Amino acid sequence: STGLEEDEEMREVFIDEAREVIQGADEALQRLSESPDDLGDMTLLRRAFHTLKGSSRMVGLKLFGEAAWSCEQLYNVRLAETSRLEDDLAAFTADALRELGRWVEAIAAGDARGDALTQGGFQDTQLLRQAQAQLEEAMVHRAHFAGQGAAIGGALGDGVRGHAADHGLDQCDGRRMVT
Repeated sequence: STGLEEDEEMREVFIDEAREVIQGADEALQRLSESPDDLGDMTLLRRAFHTLKGSSRMVGLKLFGEAAWSCEQLYNVRLAETSRLEDDLAAFTADALRELGRWVEAIAAGDARGDALTQGGFQDTQLLRQAQAQLEEAMVHRAHFAGQGAAIGGALGDGVRGHAADHGLDQCDGRRMVT
């Protein structure tokens, strides 16, 4: 516990910062559609997810932080391979930013969905499942092409599956995490 979970002023700071970070990430994603090899914008996207992770956790939004963490980890793996934004990652990123933006607005509006999110009980979003599946796929792909073999890919996949299981996700069907 950070002690800031019930601090309305800090919650407002989080909301303002999250809106700004998501807007900046959306702009970077748009630029990458024209220049998919721009390492600066790829790094900006990774940093955006990192910032969202940290600031959400600080105000007690654990599940939001986990979703942002998964996105950040996906970018860490992808950036280790290439600085090019591939179509699958671009589509996922657009979906993730849109969902995180909706999540922030629900928190800001104080509606029932936002309250559930604030309490860490929101399970309707597919973002965490999608991020975990993308991350697992990227790590297995990376291990395969790095010549590390199936053992490392399996170990990495087990780690992602273990993390996902902590959040009620039971297995991977090859494309996405399912319960």
